[in-house]
Amino acid sequence: MKSHEFINEAVEDESSNEKAQMVKDAWMHVMPNSAVSARKILGGWTFRFFLTKDQSECANGIRDNDPLYYAAHFDRDGTFKESHGYLLVKPTVPNMAYSSERFRLKSTKNPTYEQLVKRFTNVRNFIMSNADKLKDIKFNIADK
Repeated sequence: MKSHEFINEAVEDESSNEKAQMVKDAWMHVMPNSAVSARKILGGWTFRFFLTKDQSECANGIRDNDPLYYAAHFDRDGTFKESHGYLLVKPTVPNMAYSSERFRLKSTKNPTYEQLVKRFTNVRNFIMSNADKLKDIKFNIADK
C-alpha cells in the first residue's frame, strides 16, 4: 500500500514540475531578457518574476531592488493565483524612495500555456505603459 501511495505522489510531482516549467517558459516567452525563480512549497510552486535578468541590472546590485514585484503560486489543485503585482516607480511624494503602480491580480484554474502567455503579455503591457516612471534602472526597458 505504501509503495502505491509513493507512486501516486511521484506522478503528481512530475505533473507539478511540468506546470512549473510551463509557467517559467510562458514568462520567458513574453519577457526573454528578464528572470523568474520558482520554489516548491506546500505541495505547490511559488514564483517570483523579475524585470531584470540578474542583480547587476538592479539598483546598487541588490536583487530585491528589481522594479517589478510580481509573485504567484500554483496550488496543488491547479489554481494559478497571483499574490503581489506592482512596479516600483519614481516617488510621487517628497522624501520617499519609491512609489508604486499596482496592477490587478488574477487567479486562473488549470491555465494553459496560451492563457499564461496572454496574462504575462498584459503584465508586460502594464510595465511598458509605466516605463517612463521607472527609477534607478540600469537597462534598456525596450529590450525586456
